[in-house]
Amino acid sequence: MKPLLQLLTTLFALLLLSACHVTPRPAISNTPTPSPTVSPAPTKTPSPTPTPTVRPTSAPATVTATPAPPTPTVTPLPTPADEITVGVVGELTGLNPLLDLNPALQRISPLLYRSLGRMNPIAAETLPALADFPAISADGLTLTYTLRADSLSPADAQASIEAAVWPELADIRRMRQSGSHTLTVELLQTNCGLVDTLARLPILHQSDALSDAPSASGAFWVEGMSTPSPTLPLKGGGGFLRFFDDEASALAALQAGEVDRVYLRQEPPPLPKGYQLEAYPAPIVTLITFNNQEAPFDNVAVRQALSRAVDREKILQLAFDGAGELAAGFLPAAHYAADPALAAPEYDPGASARLLDKAGLQDADDDGWRELPDTGETWQVAIRANRDNPAETKTALLAADALRQIGVQARAEIVTFPTILDNLTRHDYQMIVYSLPLPPDLDWRVYWHSAQIDAEFGLNLPAYANPQVDAWLEEANRVSHCNRAERIKLYQKIQAQLAQDRPVDFLLRPYYFVALRE
Repeated sequence: MKPLLQLLTTLFALLLLSACHVTPRPAISNTPTPSPTVSPAPTKTPSPTPTPTVRPTSAPATVTATPAPPTPTVTPLPTPADEITVGVVGELTGLNPLLDLNPALQRISPLLYRSLGRMNPIAAETLPALADFPAISADGLTLTYTLRADSLSPADAQASIEAAVWPELADIRRMRQSGSHTLTVELLQTNCGLVDTLARLPILHQSDALSDAPSASGAFWVEGMSTPSPTLPLKGGGGFLRFFDDEASALAALQAGEVDRVYLRQEPPPLPKGYQLEAYPAPIVTLITFNNQEAPFDNVAVRQALSRAVDREKILQLAFDGAGELAAGFLPAAHYAADPALAAPEYDPGASARLLDKAGLQDADDDGWRELPDTGETWQVAIRANRDNPAETKTALLAADALRQIGVQARAEIVTFPTILDNLTRHDYQMIVYSLPLPPDLDWRVYWHSAQIDAEFGLNLPAYANPQVDAWLEEANRVSHCNRAERIKLYQKIQAQLAQDRPVDFLLRPYYFVALRE
């Protein structure tokens, strides 16, 4: 089980960085976020598991070790009048994003290294960059890239792909170069999603692909690292990157006027004069997942009923202080593949109660609580949430209260994040509140295909099984020439089916924040 926990933790960290934001909300007032009420001690709390180590779990290349950081050098602090300092929360352990999956490095690598493609930050679609769109064979097994005239060559691209420890590249069989501008990538099996993955991969110079401190291929580059609080000078544009252990430290530096921009996951207190705050829908969706293998959650009518009992707007206002937007489904509305006809279930506790009555979950003894039809015992439901995430904790408390209003004896169980991961991967829970990162491509098999329920590295956490969805997922990944329009049609069908089956209850997308000097 440990490798799966490692993979899940890694994916949760990296997908948060690689998925794209949608249109920013206008600048907002700097109103402090109130702290949600902490849950009382639960009646039953699973034993916590050790925090999993984050590292890649598989790789097509021979290099598997994380490189040692470059030799530290002393870097002077910037002069605010002449330079721009960008605050980054996280510890930098190296400078090669092909070998080191450190989240802080993955966040800044687009400044330092170029890629075959780039992501549209509004619609999340892949656009050309170093290379044109690849020519894709009818069977999807061959991708041919034509690189544009540039300082980077097909040899650089091939060396970078071979060096990368990105697990998503495991389907690559071999590569070959033709002339000075063409690279052909052959796959072991059809994988249309790999086109987006390759578009995001940093391309380093061939001589630097295995280097601990490669020279940059993008618009900026750095000169080593200083410790213990590294400040990296960005050459080529007049700026610095300054790293912080946590958001509180970054905010303290911002309050002191020492940084000009910082990306935050929590809404900060009022900013100093001369700074403004902008909010963006995060590349995640906060949801309540049901254990689709456990009765009565294996009944679609029960999942639909519970979804209609939850007041999403109330959760948005009370748990997230209104800093977010309601979610109709897996994708944000601005995503190029989103289903425009999709809508969230209407909040209707009366309809929810009627659906539960029809499903046999009734209050037969008139004690105020519904009983399980097979045993006659009171239906008790535990809704777990991460104790270190106040918004998710508050969401669990509000959801439990909503279910009690329709006669379900529900309670919130507040546990550690490693426990949440363990519960999800072993399908050992009833309901869990958590936030799922949005994948940067449209290959959703790992999330929703029934074969991924018990697969070693499967992420079908709700244990959802629908043969029609399985067929659509497989078809979408082998569309002739990976035709985007055909794939969109199939994924809109999948979104509509997920909305009906409710393997999870999609709630909202919280805002992330950027504080910046005006």
